[in-house]
Amino acid sequence: MLLVGETGVGKSTLVNAFANYCKFSSLEEAVKAGGEFPIHCTFVTKNPETKEKIIVSCEGHVTPAPEPIAAEVGQSVTKMPSVYDFHYKNYEVNLIDTPGLMDIKNTKDHDVDKKHVTEISRLLSAYAEIHAICILLKANQERLSEAFKYTLSVLFKLLDEGARDNVIFIFTSAGATSFKPDTAQEILETFLSINKLRIPLTESNVYCFENNTMRYLVERKCGIPSNDDAKQFASLNWKKSANSTKAMFDYVCSSEPHSLSGMHAIHDVERKIGVLSKFVLETVMCVVKDRDDLEERKRRVEAMRNVKLERKVLDELSEVKETKVVRKQLGYYNIVCRSCTEVKNGQIVYRKLCCEKCSGIFMYLCANINWMADCKRCGCDMSKHEWVNYETEVVTETVKLPQPEVEPNKEEVNQPIVDSNALVNAIQRAMSRRVANNDEETEQMLRICAQLNTSVRQSVLMSSSEDDELSKGLQNKLAIYIKESKSNVKEFTYLQQIQTQYQKFLDEEKKQIQTQYQQFLDEEKQEIQTQYQTFLNNYYSKDYVDKLIQKLYALPTKGRDLRKAMDEEEKARDEIVVAANAECNIPKVNIFVKVIENALKIH
Repeated sequence: MLLVGETGVGKSTLVNAFANYCKFSSLEEAVKAGGEFPIHCTFVTKNPETKEKIIVSCEGHVTPAPEPIAAEVGQSVTKMPSVYDFHYKNYEVNLIDTPGLMDIKNTKDHDVDKKHVTEISRLLSAYAEIHAICILLKANQERLSEAFKYTLSVLFKLLDEGARDNVIFIFTSAGATSFKPDTAQEILETFLSINKLRIPLTESNVYCFENNTMRYLVERKCGIPSNDDAKQFASLNWKKSANSTKAMFDYVCSSEPHSLSGMHAIHDVERKIGVLSKFVLETVMCVVKDRDDLEERKRRVEAMRNVKLERKVLDELSEVKETKVVRKQLGYYNIVCRSCTEVKNGQIVYRKLCCEKCSGIFMYLCANINWMADCKRCGCDMSKHEWVNYETEVVTETVKLPQPEVEPNKEEVNQPIVDSNALVNAIQRAMSRRVANNDEETEQMLRICAQLNTSVRQSVLMSSSEDDELSKGLQNKLAIYIKESKSNVKEFTYLQQIQTQYQKFLDEEKKQIQTQYQQFLDEEKQEIQTQYQTFLNNYYSKDYVDKLIQKLYALPTKGRDLRKAMDEEEKARDEIVVAANAECNIPKVNIFVKVIENALKIH
């Protein structure tokens, strides 16, 4: 069961409430046992004697409340998606708690919400199916935030229309409306109608809960006395909320689950394109560097005209450099920080490993990531980190240009002294062809990557996500050179050239989509959505993506290297997944096997 709602709606508190409603038959029994709190929680209340503000915790601790209170109103308690499990009758219930939407600390362009949607979808990919998508609102809510509307729209598209029977609506803080959320329900119905989300609100998919029962439990655990009115009110809210819990779980358990196979397919494509984009960026950097070397060699060869030279000198001039990225598979995953880097000899290197041979199936389950999603080793946010299962080394090899191209005068082959003009012309032509081939392959690699990343962003999942891997890789590397004051090195110039060219191809792809949409707009306006969606489904299908990847592999110079790198990556990844499955001590391993497979992409 997935829980989604705005910051402050009470998702985490509801998880605690469900745990108590399932374990205890009455409020009195829960008070006597001290309650059940799978998620740490604190509440601000008043000392009944001094009337001063105090903080009470679910562990039974009481501390003075500072001024101002540290826990800011509206700040999300849950920083990352988490799974909590408990039992109801003969069922094991897995509640997926998610970060609150539209956290007050970051409201610009839904950046945080986009990240949350992506993280939620990746967490869902651990499961073959889902039984309920729980949308939480406050019972006395008078409006829906833009973040909430945005997230619901993306999630419903992501889960497709078949999931509508699995959507339920939960109204929290329902005690304030006597468990009748008329205003909030009307606002929600209007939103669903406007957005053509055909999900009726009925008795079977609308449930009300009062979260303050958890505050009552914590206060009693901390020894805060209660009067008869408070006890009676809490008992009533407990009874109604517990009945809602039973009715909701019975409904969910009797419902057909929604298959997540479509989401899995999207993630598989996303992961492949992300990995391939990184390899392409590394490869293009090598090609651009080699192109510069070829131009320099052409100038050196040109200086040899009209000169009598030894044959071996001209032979040496026909040698060119070829730069390659050599990858050594580690057999395990390390976590590194993209911010904690430095530039040595023009190359970006990591200063330290944040986690070696990491066993966390999600990055936020890594022992070196704290509950605030910060790294204990370097202090940077988890989003600055990435998984690495190989080490790279840039090597330069010397290769000879094809001899038939640089030996036009066969009769002079064995002569120690030769007239250089004919050979200079031949070598120049061979190098010019090599430069042209490099330019063509660079353009093809970047254009195909732009098509691949545009295609995956057209899926509902990636349309809510940040820049593609190649764009992010370029931005990160450029930022590192600037931070290290190394913007005068050749590598920085290469990256700028690649970024300009790649952005051009991305813009062309986006323009093509806009042009196609305008054509549909000019034709039959009533069928715009159907025609446009059909176009996207056909144009941006898995077959289309596979064809583009095969075009990369077919490139005459670097295609084989890209295929080899991807094959080795897939093999190494499969081996790590198998090993993690065999050795993992985390409970519910069978459920999380797919998490291991998908989480390796999260960063």
